[in-house]
Amino acid sequence: RLEGAERVALDRREPFYDFEMLRQDPTGRSTWASVSGRPTRDAEGRFTGYVGVGRDITVRKLAEEALHAERDRLARIIGTMGEGLAILDT
Repeated sequence: RLEGAERVALDRREPFYDFEMLRQDPTGRSTWASVSGRPTRDAEGRFTGYVGVGRDITVRKLAEEALHAERDRLARIIGTMGEGLAILDT
């Protein structure tokens, strides 16, 4: 379901760029895609649809989710520590 700027662009028949969406493939597996498109028109200037490209960004999105989860885990650990914290990089 589109909301916000993407919905407005489509309603106005404007180009859209790098819209990220989560979808399920035919096997039921969740995948992420990034899509961009531009409107097409017939000889009389009537809107006929969109032409565009899409790419699978599932690996990137899963990596981002893992990074955020790790950051949140570390923040919880640090939050439970007493005073005094030293980070050493050998």
